Amino acid sequence: MITDRNFRKTSEKLQEKLNTLLSKLNTILSANAGIPVFAKNIHTNSYIIYRRDKMAKIDTLNTPNIAFDKFINVSNSVGRNGANALGDVLVVQALLKYAVEERRGFSHIRFPIPTGKIDNFTIQAIKQYQRQKRRYFPKFPVDGRIDPARGNAIKWTIGLLNGDAYETWLLTGQNRDNYILEIADYCPQIKSVLPVIPVGTLGLTLEPSKRAFGSLNLGLE
Repeated sequence: MITDRNFRKTSEKLQEKLNTLLSKLNTILSANAGIPVFAKNIHTNSYIIYRRDKMAKIDTLNTPNIAFDKFINVSNSVGRNGANALGDVLVVQALLKYAVEERRGFSHIRFPIPTGKIDNFTIQAIKQYQRQKRRYFPKFPVDGRIDPARGNAIKWTIGLLNGDAYETWLLTGQNRDNYILEIADYCPQIKSVLPVIPVGTLGLTLEPSKRAFGSLNLGLE
């Protein structure tokens, strides 16, 4: 006779074996660009196949006098009329939720749980973020879309969003050595689509910055 208890134990064992199998499969597949990689969506308890060649990335910030030199960038456009690759959408959702959800001006905005699927809530959050930035940069576009940063990253929505994430990290206690690792702890889903590099090779530093950054105009002294 199969009891609920026995069923749960069997189900847990099968789940554990599946996780082990997928972990081993990831190790083999992730070494090859463009090969599909399995990852678990912890919110839906389902498995998704990502493509390494469509993922977000960590880029070098080619802007002097900024307190950090690496930032999360997207590979393609996210938002209204964007390409909306799953990995790019996922990191944008995580950045928005981590960086600005608790800030003034966003209380009426619903920040969805990062899933990698574009929706109207994500687009509205992007637009509201851009509206806030227009207060400081009058010509800043409000189009509900985030494009990959090229050249001077702080001229792009994704670059400014990283700046606000950096500020949030500074203001909330710096539990990890840099804001990218902090976001990865806050939103573990991005570890499946973003190459989160260990501290020793990430190149993040806490050096004095002559130029303030982000909406709070914070700099390190």
